[in-house]
Parts: sequence; C-alpha cells; structure tokens
Amino acid sequence: MNYYKLIYQIPNSVQESIDALVEKNIVVDVLINNAGIKDDAMAHKMTDEQFKHVVETNVMGTFYITKRILPMMRKQKYGRIINISSGLAQHGGLAKLNYGASKAAIENMTKNLAIELGPFGITVNTVAPGLIETEMTKAVTEKEKDAYRKKIPIRRLVEAKDVAHACLFFADEKSSAISNQVIGVNGGLR
Repeated sequence: MNYYKLIYQIPNSVQESIDALVEKNIVVDVLINNAGIKDDAMAHKMTDEQFKHVVETNVMGTFYITKRILPMMRKQKYGRIINISSGLAQHGGLAKLNYGASKAAIENMTKNLAIELGPFGITVNTVAPGLIETEMTKAVTEKEKDAYRKKIPIRRLVEAKDVAHACLFFADEKSSAISNQVIGVNGGLR
C-alpha cells in the first residue's frame, strides 16, 4: 500500500481508537506525540516524495491525533500535550531538510496550541532531543557518534530515559504553569 493511502486512513483509525476510549469511559489526561520517520538526502537529490512522506507523517500524524483528543481534554478542562521534536528543528543538519522542517513545524504547532488551549487548562510543550540511541539512528556509524559526542558538553548521547524524564516533568501537575516551551534534551549541545 502506498503511504498516501495509508496517511489518509490514519484519521479514521485514530478516531476509532478515541471513540473506543470514550465508550469505556477512559479519560486521556496526557498525550505524547512521538511521530517520527526520516528519509535523508541532500536537498538537491531529495525527491518530492521523500520530502512529502516525512513531513506528512511527522506533522500530519501529530495533527490527526491532537485534533481528535482535544474535544475530550477541552470538555474536562485539563490536559497535557507533549510533542517530540528534535534539535534539528533549531540548528539543522546535513541532509536533514525534510526531517528538520517537520520537527520545526511541530514546535510551531506547540506555540499555537498552547495559546489556543491555555484557557481550557491544557498545557502544550515540546521536548527536543539530540541524537538518541534508537532504531531510527542505527544507521549512524560509531565514527559519526563519536564525533557527535565530542560536541556534547556531557560527552554522551541522549538516552530514551532522558526524554521520558522530560515528558514526565511536563505531564506532572506541578508543571501546570509551564506551557509553550521547548526543552532541549541534548546534553548541552547548542
């Protein structure tokens, strides 16, 4: 199945999942949008399809889920939305045009949603990690990782648990006055 057909089926499956939650009286207090695919290429070699695929998956996936969970959060006058971006949204990277653009769009979505949803007791924030040891970064060579580590003040790559801790911080009731923020989980990399 090509991804265009798949991307337009996502809203239906998301809505069906949310309808099932409502039917079972399950309340969603926290939404973490962690959509992320990459398809790297230098800009002059990147196909229109590569650009669209990454941007539509990363940005539209975040939009579809957020839009469909908002009625529940607005009704309960409470919610925490945490979007996962990337350091590439702020500082760019080689052959990362589509990925960086998609994550920058998510950071902008955070800003707009925080303003729109604040009056409903809903906070919206972004966690922007640096290079993390995940399935998506398996193609990064050890030599590239070592070079990256040398740029990081703490001299280690970010771990998934570091990102999880940042998400837990934003999800906590004690963070109710924190909204419209982007926190870099990157070991101090600028």
